[in-house]
Amino acid sequence: MTLLQLPTITLSGSPEQMGQTHGAAFRTEITNFVRTRLRAARAYAWERGFRDDEQNTSFLRTAEQCLAVFAEWHPEGYAEHCGMAAGAEVSPIHLYAATNMTDLRDTWLYHDYDLSPTAEDDTDSEGCTTALLPRACTADNVCIGSQTWDLNPTDIDFVLGVHRLPNNGPETWSITLMGCLSLCGMNEHGIATGTNNIRTNDAQTGIGYMSLLHKTMTAQTRDEVYNMITNAPRSGAHNYWCVDADDGFQLECSAQQHREYLMGTDPLFHTNHCLDDYNCSIQTEVSAESTTLRLQCAQNAIHAHNQHTPQTLVELFADRSDGVNSINRLPEDDQGTTTNSCIICIPERLEMHACRGPSDRGEWVQLPFDRVKK
Repeated sequence: MTLLQLPTITLSGSPEQMGQTHGAAFRTEITNFVRTRLRAARAYAWERGFRDDEQNTSFLRTAEQCLAVFAEWHPEGYAEHCGMAAGAEVSPIHLYAATNMTDLRDTWLYHDYDLSPTAEDDTDSEGCTTALLPRACTADNVCIGSQTWDLNPTDIDFVLGVHRLPNNGPETWSITLMGCLSLCGMNEHGIATGTNNIRTNDAQTGIGYMSLLHKTMTAQTRDEVYNMITNAPRSGAHNYWCVDADDGFQLECSAQQHREYLMGTDPLFHTNHCLDDYNCSIQTEVSAESTTLRLQCAQNAIHAHNQHTPQTLVELFADRSDGVNSINRLPEDDQGTTTNSCIICIPERLEMHACRGPSDRGEWVQLPFDRVKK
């Protein structure tokens, strides 16, 4: 079997210049991505009883309002987003709706329409498994941040590694999608960040998760990331994580509340259901079998020994012990989600490994930090 390759692009200059370069390089792909995502949003609305064009108009209105919040909260990120839209010749509002779809979808349904959860709202339709390892758990006595990124099966066609060398700000590598800002990655200061999706009923007009994570990539310290996430006007719920050379945390955030979990000497894990009691009480979905089994599998594998390496995490992310409910989610499972990429970050060594697609179907590569080497 031919392994999936991870395409990459290097961007430099001002935020607007980096965005224009990105957008122009993948104009056709970004246009198709926006169409695909907006079509998925319409299908999601149809399943929940919306039968007219007003649902599409109101969803884009929500995107426009959230984009305005982003513009004020992070002008540099907004400039890059608008540059990307200009380079790809798409509407910046449509692009924002597509790239932050999960958060905007929740804001639109649970805030704007006060829609109650339905039987369709379960975590089998989404994924991601995170494992954060302290020094005591690793063979080389280093901290590691890692995750799978699981979402729509069609997204695998758009997975991209983005290398940024901005005029002002740190060098970064992020794994994202063509047309998107940052999802998970690491910067030259050894700050690694990522996320798992969850859903709660307190969604609001605010910052979409990709926009928030893009700003965390500019941070110089773990505390700076913590403050960015906890103080941001978040639009939806996510579990955010951060690891540096010495320690790490995860923040299980609803749109308006958060619960911190500090790593210290213990590994941290998350999948796609809430762990905090309060967040559980406002969760808009049933904790499906997949998310609970994936969490247990990751915990068992990491606690089995304290000699973990990038290779043991590659093997964990390839696990199929629970069939269609496993950490490694495949297109043929027909679960509405697949593993679209995986990352493993070792901040102390500025070492970031990534693959496109499932862990055993993508070619794992190490993404180099050029400025640091020079």
